[in-house]
Amino acid sequence: MFDDSAVDAYETSDFWDSLDLKGEIDCGRCKCLFRQKITASNDNKCTGDGENCQERVGYLVGSNYQGYQFETETRMAWRLANYLKSKFGIRHMLLDEPRKVIVSPSALEVFHNRTNKGPKRQQMYTGGQYATVQKVRIVPDANRIIYTPKDKKWATFKWLYREKAVNKTSFEITLKKDVELTLNMLQAVPLLAYDFQMMVDSSGNVYQFDLDRAFVGRLYYQDFENNFPMAYDKAISLLRKLRDWLDGNKKTAQEDDHPTKGSVLRGYLNRTTSLSCEAFDTVNNMSGRIGEGRRYSRAARLMMIHLVQMVIFDSSHDDIRPEGMEDGMWNCSV
Repeated sequence: MFDDSAVDAYETSDFWDSLDLKGEIDCGRCKCLFRQKITASNDNKCTGDGENCQERVGYLVGSNYQGYQFETETRMAWRLANYLKSKFGIRHMLLDEPRKVIVSPSALEVFHNRTNKGPKRQQMYTGGQYATVQKVRIVPDANRIIYTPKDKKWATFKWLYREKAVNKTSFEITLKKDVELTLNMLQAVPLLAYDFQMMVDSSGNVYQFDLDRAFVGRLYYQDFENNFPMAYDKAISLLRKLRDWLDGNKKTAQEDDHPTKGSVLRGYLNRTTSLSCEAFDTVNNMSGRIGEGRRYSRAARLMMIHLVQMVIFDSSHDDIRPEGMEDGMWNCSV
């Protein structure tokens, strides 16, 4: 059984003392990025081409508002990151498995004004309670996010190529390879098309981040059957546009007009056997998207169970029962 008790705790005072609580803090919907203090021993900011420098690091701290925790989701995102790296050669931002730490009330006093989110300025953290934290790499300043909802990000990418690429020929070769790897990743893990995003550095390297988006968010209970196929088609289309641009069609590159029209979704609905009880139980224990009281779609639930099973067993959707498992444990869908 997937066990979140394995998420160990940091020593609280040491952890918060190591962070720059008065510096820059970036917050999303469910977590904030805190940067590690720069000291004489870790002043390793990258310069030049970035090939031979140590990386700056920080910590993602998940919201613990009203006791809400994302331990299972964060743990699965860590497993997914390692799976993608080993299976497809994907770069990601995570440096260590998640841990738990108590949010220090005294530390919260220092940064609380910068971790209020939403129209009601709701505080993301509650002092004296555990939160899930994870060590991550801080990407160089030249990196730019590419994602699907806003077309202006395409213009930003072209600016990065024109103004910041260290070597344009090498940049194109590296980026084209990584775009192909990303296409392979989305075909294997289509749920990552939701809120699709990646980072590209000045050498053309692609980094995947926010991989917990496959486990935490609103997708699963907001008209999934209509919204997911559109998100998937948009992400695939953008990557193909980028590939065409790198193939030399810089003036004519455009998003393709061959959508899947939900074929990926239908494929998952047709694969409802040979699902393990461990994958079922893991999904049932998730509070982020499919938890008690949530209205979820059957298709969304099946896709997440398939994803969890693939990451846990590295067997994708093959109808092969792991050695030693009884029928009742492996084919839980019966």
